[in-house]
Amino acid sequence: RLMESIAAALSDEEQRTRFRNTLHGIAVNIGNYYQTVGIINVCLGVTTWGLMTLLEMPAPVLWGVMAAVMNFIPYIGPLITTVTIGAVSLVSFYDWTAILLPPLLHFTVNAIEGQVITPVVVGRRLTLNPLLVLVFILFWGWLWGLVGALLAVPILAALKVIFGEVEGLRRWQPIFGGDPKT
Repeated sequence: RLMESIAAALSDEEQRTRFRNTLHGIAVNIGNYYQTVGIINVCLGVTTWGLMTLLEMPAPVLWGVMAAVMNFIPYIGPLITTVTIGAVSLVSFYDWTAILLPPLLHFTVNAIEGQVITPVVVGRRLTLNPLLVLVFILFWGWLWGLVGALLAVPILAALKVIFGEVEGLRRWQPIFGGDPKT
């Protein structure tokens, strides 16, 4: 209702249409982002479950679910999962190789997912520049911590739509990646 009130307050129909289109574009891009991250996290969970099963960790399904859910919390979630897997591994096994392998494998899989797969897939799905995705996550994470890291890609997606709709900013929109009008 607030957005419709703002749209109604705009002076002409072209401005109202542009405002509504901008909001719709932002909503679609943010929805695509969370859907994509959700799918990636499920894949990470299944991979973790499979690895923990192969390594004969107790309750491998728990580790898969924990990895998928905690991965929604950038940096801290995967760290908590790795430390927890390491602690359970320490009390479950006697051989140092068996103790170290589960947390090291989870850390490696999560690092590949977080530093390569997610930026590339999110960048392509939202037609965002993958390097810009990584820079935004690092910048907003540094600036606002966990909240900033969670909001970085939605902020980037919103900026892309705004830069595509505002006449004076359109020339800069290709920096974000993808089709200059989307």
